[in-house]
Amino acid sequence: MELTSLSEALIRLDMTGATRDMSRANYVAKLMTLIMGKTFPVLSGTSQKHVINILDAMVSEAIKSELNIGIMKDLLDCAVDALNEGKHFHIGSQCLWSKHLETVNKLTNKLSEYQMKERNKDGRLMLHDLPTDCLRVIFAQISDHKDVMRAGQTSTTLNKV
Repeated sequence: MELTSLSEALIRLDMTGATRDMSRANYVAKLMTLIMGKTFPVLSGTSQKHVINILDAMVSEAIKSELNIGIMKDLLDCAVDALNEGKHFHIGSQCLWSKHLETVNKLTNKLSEYQMKERNKDGRLMLHDLPTDCLRVIFAQISDHKDVMRAGQTSTTLNKV
């Protein structure tokens, strides 16, 4: 049996490329949440770099596709918490740790500066124009309850559903 380090596994599984694939992006987000929440400070420096690079790719893709913005905000909050908690007992140099914190702060700023573009009034049907039965079916398909809550905050019609 061949042992593989986390950094090798992240490369072989093409996690950076997976951020562009919607079917794999949620999986990558959950994996990053687990890594940040439990093991990030004890990872090797190379693995830490790969995780930060994946976070960077995820933020860029979220902004480009205008999808998973809320998930990315939560993930970056988790990353900041992990970096602050592991400040005194991490593996790797203090310089590398500071660079990780700086990168995550830049990503957080980049995401907070992002403004969702409102669709122009083009006469086409909008989500809140659908019957409430259709909206319930659509909301039942959304896997993350936070996304349902965010959708409810966008209009009074969606909030009622």
